[in-house]
Amino acid sequence: MSNKFLLVTGFIIFVIQLSFGQTKYEKEYRIPLEEVPMTARLFVDSLNFSKKIKWYYEENLLGNSVEAKVKSDQKKYSIEFDTLGKLQDIEIQLDWGEILPEVRRNITSNLKANFTSHKIYKIQIQYSGNPQNLLSLIKRGTTKEIYTTRYEIVVKGRKEKKVNLYEITFTDNGEIIDIARIIFRNTDNLEF
Repeated sequence: MSNKFLLVTGFIIFVIQLSFGQTKYEKEYRIPLEEVPMTARLFVDSLNFSKKIKWYYEENLLGNSVEAKVKSDQKKYSIEFDTLGKLQDIEIQLDWGEILPEVRRNITSNLKANFTSHKIYKIQIQYSGNPQNLLSLIKRGTTKEIYTTRYEIVVKGRKEKKVNLYEITFTDNGEIIDIARIIFRNTDNLEF
């Protein structure tokens, strides 16, 4: 087969996958501190968490990343970097009641519009932007600097008589940005 045929076939498969909706696949595993890019280590160290930081390497459909996870002040933090150590975002797990009532109403309305039934499993607030602005935000709890706020919610939802897990990204006012069906690793083959 020619390279042109393979390229065209690959493009067609890619377009077909996009037309059926987005999917999300992640595989992560622990890595030692020595494998973490120095800029990522320095950023997380500057947050002065009192608990031990756990580092992970994450593989997904869009690329790979390095992630620091820690629990501090009863909150779970996930700080994600690209493989070179550039900050991508900071996520903090929330309870439903910690979201502003108006935003909760918008999220609920959007979930009802997209699913015949749903159950929320996990909620995270996600901050992205300039690393120094985010550093200030996390350390002080507030900042006058510019940053982006989003919500990432994992939902078990029913659509067209099928139940799946979805990761849904919302704007800071509760409007849907993206819906991705979570896919799991094929476990038909036993691994020993």
